[in-house]
Amino acid sequence: MKKYDVVIIGAGPAGLRAAEILAKAGKGVVVLEKDSTIGNKICAEGITRKDLPLIPKEAIERKFDSYVGHSRLFTAVVKTKRPYIFTINRKKLGQIMAMKARKAGAKILLKNKVTEITNSYIVSNNKKFYFKCLIGADGSNSLVRRHLKLPFETYKTLGFILNKNVRDIEAFPRIYKNGWGYFSIFPNGNYAKVGVATNSRFVSLEKELDGFCKKLNIKKSGLVSFPINYCYKGHEFGNIFLAGDAAGLASELTGEGIYVAIISGEDIAKKIIDKTYDYKGIRLILDIKKKHRKLLKILTFNRFFSSIILEILILAAKNLRIARLFKNRFKIL
Repeated sequence: MKKYDVVIIGAGPAGLRAAEILAKAGKGVVVLEKDSTIGNKICAEGITRKDLPLIPKEAIERKFDSYVGHSRLFTAVVKTKRPYIFTINRKKLGQIMAMKARKAGAKILLKNKVTEITNSYIVSNNKKFYFKCLIGADGSNSLVRRHLKLPFETYKTLGFILNKNVRDIEAFPRIYKNGWGYFSIFPNGNYAKVGVATNSRFVSLEKELDGFCKKLNIKKSGLVSFPINYCYKGHEFGNIFLAGDAAGLASELTGEGIYVAIISGEDIAKKIIDKTYDYKGIRLILDIKKKHRKLLKILTFNRFFSSIILEILILAAKNLRIARLFKNRFKIL
């Protein structure tokens, strides 16, 4: 039997950031990770300039001062005066964050799959870990969220690694029946992450991916799929907290999750340390989610008219001033 101030399930960016802050404050912290290594999650690995203060320089792979958006009729190349989008090495990020958490005094246990959750202890590898507080930072299929009996709403995704040096970040947004989605290419090092994502239940990801790859003459290999939970129903439930994708804090529009994971992990740790803390970071995330939801309503209210609006937006994005105004209004990227 082990007793801790805080037990954290999941050694992703949210869990590791929370662990570092809590350990620095003198809390007894353990992070339980079901995998044998840290940072193996498959994602686009993209961040924007606002994320840079949160990301170690060693984890950044490439910088981009332009990105390409494609509608069905138009292509817009949006250039910025300095690099605005970056791709990172997710595994390296995880290892650096784990090193900082361990240095602060947090214990990280790998290959520890949680099999039971109560309001005072969890069971992992047939051992009980008692806690004063529990943080579920265990992603879009969160066991902690299931314990709290909260619903899930997710993006379906399907993608692969293209072993080729690609120059540009490219996105192909699409309006689907009762939903929204996109195909994207994110260059990273000497490879690129290629994938399709949608929240529409009427879309076959396999057919969409086949269509895009055929159009661009890209050969698929090693397909992987992972959900992105964007259904926010709260993050504090007594002595149990949810962070990142487990809390549904990912963007409903872009699926971005690294920034919200780190910020929410940081905010929850501060709340556990100081009960008067007001979740400044999470409130900002929720404000951005609200703006994204408004834009999604515009983009999906009617498939025909929404497709016309999307064409206009892509065409207008060629003008940097318009693109900047649109980004600032809806907090895109």
